[in-house]
Amino acid sequence: MALLMEPQLALGLLASATGVGALRLAWGRRRLWLTAAGWALLGGAAALLGAAAGAWGVAVAAVVAMLAAAIPLAHSAVTLAPGRVRAAGDAAAAPGWRFRASDFGRRLAVFALVVPVGFASAQLLAFGAQAAARRAGWGDADTLALILLLQPIVWTLLAAVQITRAGPARMILPALIVALAGLLLWWPL
Repeated sequence: MALLMEPQLALGLLASATGVGALRLAWGRRRLWLTAAGWALLGGAAALLGAAAGAWGVAVAAVVAMLAAAIPLAHSAVTLAPGRVRAAGDAAAAPGWRFRASDFGRRLAVFALVVPVGFASAQLLAFGAQAAARRAGWGDADTLALILLLQPIVWTLLAAVQITRAGPARMILPALIVALAGLLLWWPL
């Protein structure tokens, strides 16, 4: 418990909660500076707590950020009238939402681009990094550890980028960029 009283940890926890608050204030508005400040605070909190307490610190920063995000979400869930949800165009959250067969193809395309295509792109980048590391003289155990660590991280980041795109057609380019980077690493120029 004394570990939580260290100023560095307290500052990191405060930065984590404040970062989420800044992102919430910027939500739906054209306040790029506030969005950037929120993400900078969250990244700084993770770095600060990671430096202070290792993986435990990063985990605590993530939990505090999730708890801070849950507060306005719970408030909106309790206070937002059902008519406002429908008026906002959020059909998935609106009462009475029904599955439409016409959406099936788009949903299938999104799934295919994020899961198997995104996975394959991330795997290709990880293989490319492994090949580059072997050319640089790394040992087999080190290159195996690299690929096992890199692939899920790249896939997660790629999926986060892909699902923020407006439609399936715009999800293709990020996967192609990652796959191309893997190919360039795999074959020496």
